[in-house]
Amino acid sequence: MINSLWRNISARVKIIAAFSVLLVVVAGLGALSLTQMAKMEETAAIISKNRLPSVYRASLLRASVNAYRNAEANGILAIAANFGAEQVEDDMAKAAAKVDEALATYRKLVDAGTEHEKLMAEFAAAWPAFRQSALDTQDIARSGNMTGAMNAFNNGDAAARDKLIKIVAKDLDYNLAAAAREQAAEEDIASFSRKIVGGAMVFTVALALAVGGALLFGLLTPLRRAIDALQKLAKGDSSVDIGGDERGDEIGALAQALHVFKANLLHSRELETEADAARASQEAQRRAVAAQLAEKFEASVSGIVSGVSRAAEEFQSTARIMSDSAAEAATQAAAVATASEASSGNIGSVASATEQLSYSVREIDEQVRQSQQIAQESAEQAERTDARMRELAAAAEKIGGIVNVISDIAGQTNMLALNATIEAARAGEAGRGFAVVAQEVKGLAEQTARSTAEIGAQITDIQATSHRASETITAVVRATERAAAIAQSIAASVSQQGEATREISANVQEASSGARQVTDNIGGVLQAARESSSASNQILASAGELASQAGLLRAEVDAFLASIRAA
Repeated sequence: MINSLWRNISARVKIIAAFSVLLVVVAGLGALSLTQMAKMEETAAIISKNRLPSVYRASLLRASVNAYRNAEANGILAIAANFGAEQVEDDMAKAAAKVDEALATYRKLVDAGTEHEKLMAEFAAAWPAFRQSALDTQDIARSGNMTGAMNAFNNGDAAARDKLIKIVAKDLDYNLAAAAREQAAEEDIASFSRKIVGGAMVFTVALALAVGGALLFGLLTPLRRAIDALQKLAKGDSSVDIGGDERGDEIGALAQALHVFKANLLHSRELETEADAARASQEAQRRAVAAQLAEKFEASVSGIVSGVSRAAEEFQSTARIMSDSAAEAATQAAAVATASEASSGNIGSVASATEQLSYSVREIDEQVRQSQQIAQESAEQAERTDARMRELAAAAEKIGGIVNVISDIAGQTNMLALNATIEAARAGEAGRGFAVVAQEVKGLAEQTARSTAEIGAQITDIQATSHRASETITAVVRATERAAAIAQSIAASVSQQGEATREISANVQEASSGARQVTDNIGGVLQAARESSSASNQILASAGELASQAGLLRAEVDAFLASIRAA
């Protein structure tokens, strides 16, 4: 019952109660000691202020009575010897005065209502008789009756003096007995005080030991156990045994809190186990999703990248063919220009020397046929070049469509990466690795978008160049057709030279004009062929850049898929 009550009392109340009991015991011991000391001081004061002075005054009173008796005897002797008889009355009066003084001083120390007071009253009553009897004896001696005086001195006076001496002796005995009683009482007080103080000291020591033991085993030991349990819990030991939670004091509250800590530790470990399982599951799901994304991305993008690469190769091959055709056209146009200049020189020779007309006509006819053939070949080559340019433009548009598809896929990939980043942020620490992969996917998607944008810009340039080359080639075709028509006209004119010489001058002028026109047209054809060659070279360079970008895109896609699969 007491143990249960002690365990349910607050530590603050325990400590206050323990020190309060000790304080009460110490205060009681001090009060008792002070009381006993006061009693001892009172007894000592009575002894020192009453009993000892009373004994002293009683002794003085007895001595003064004896002195009065001696004065009486000396007076009788002086009267008998008739020597100093005149001083007898004075000596007797002085001795009587000393007795009165001693009695008056002593009566101040007498306790009222005691045996001491009765004795002093008897002494006060017997003293006048002894004094008067001594005076009467002195008178007998003065009358000359020394025998009667000696009888009175030895009998009546002696009896009166003995009575006073007995009273003083009784008084001394009374004072000594009272002093002995008071001394015994003081010794009893001292002995009682020693016993009480000793017992109180023993009780205080026992109480202090009991309080210390109660505090040690009732507070400090359970507190030490609670601290040890707390340290073990801090180290992660969940198997620690926590007792004392049934207590109603602070130790019980601490034990209950430690139970909560232990439960939280177990719960946190369960949560950690669940979190590890969740992280493992999320990691497996993430890897599965990454693998699915990689497969989908590879299935959707790899074909497109391969198509872009093939289209770039075809575009590069077409551009190379077109460049070769443009170079050939430029060579043929240069040959036509040379032939036209030669024709113009021949016509000048006809104008200056008609005797060479036949020869010059044959040369002109031959050159015209060659010009016609070259013009036809230039027209056919220009038409083929125009067809190639149209195919190049169509391929560029197709590649532009493929680039748009890649850009859309990159945008979708960026959205998937953004969604993955959001999901990873929701997953917290478990989704950090997936967030890193999502950021890499997002970076690759943005890089793919930038690459497709650059490819789109190159394709736009290629399309513009193709359109310009197509327009130039169309102009070349038209110029070549006009050159062919002029060549046919020259052929007709040359065939008519044999019919009429009179028409030589006119025909020569017409041939000269046609030659100049052919020269001019061939110059345009040559310029167009050179521009076509330059455009073809530019298209070839763009095709090479497109093929290079397609290769880079393929490498980026492969790296992206490798990072996804490795994540």
